[in-house]
Formats: sequence, C-alpha cells, structure tokens
Amino acid sequence: MQKYKPAWYLDLHEANGLSSASKDVLGQTLITNSGSPAVPAVRRVIKHMNGRVVRRSHRFHIRMHKLKGSSRTAAADRLKAKAVTVETCWSLDMNIRINYQTEVVRSFLREAGLI
Repeated sequence: MQKYKPAWYLDLHEANGLSSASKDVLGQTLITNSGSPAVPAVRRVIKHMNGRVVRRSHRFHIRMHKLKGSSRTAAADRLKAKAVTVETCWSLDMNIRINYQTEVVRSFLREAGLI
C-alpha cells in the first residue's frame, strides 16, 4: 500500500447477524472512521444499495469508528485513503452475499470515477 498509495481502500468481510436486527452485530454494514472523507460516498452507496435490497432486514447501515490495528484504520491514518470495511451477513445465501459485495464494489468504483 505504501508503494501505490491508494486513494480508496475497501476491506471486504462477512459478519454474523443482521445489523437491522441488532446494533451488536455487523452484518450488512459499511464501516468507516468518524470524520473520514469517505463518509459522503458511504452514505450514497448505502442509499443505492438499499434501493436495490428487497428485504428490509437485508438493508445496509453505516458504522463509524476507528478499530485500532485494523487495515482500514491504517490505510486511513497512514495513507489518507478513503477506507471502508464492507460487512455482509454470512447467514445469507452465498449468491446473495456475492451479489451484494459485487454491487458495493461497483458503487465505490463509480464514486472513485473509475467506471
């Protein structure tokens, strides 16, 4: 990362539970650091995704916090990248998770002006 100094950093993950059911789980969230320049784009991506998500319980939410030792926080702090962790819920069907992750990545590529 230090060599290429990316403007964006996406960390794709899967988590247990749906964030719409409990604030204690991370499934279906986009996480960025509070005050990050990525926040407006994250909000737009969530709006886009939730316009496509049929089931209300599968909707995406934003979380904002630094996680010490995480690659997302390191990319944001050290490289000044717009860093986001994407969490889909592992209890959803694999094809659904893949489609969600693919569309989230496409949305961020549009945000970055790459497609």
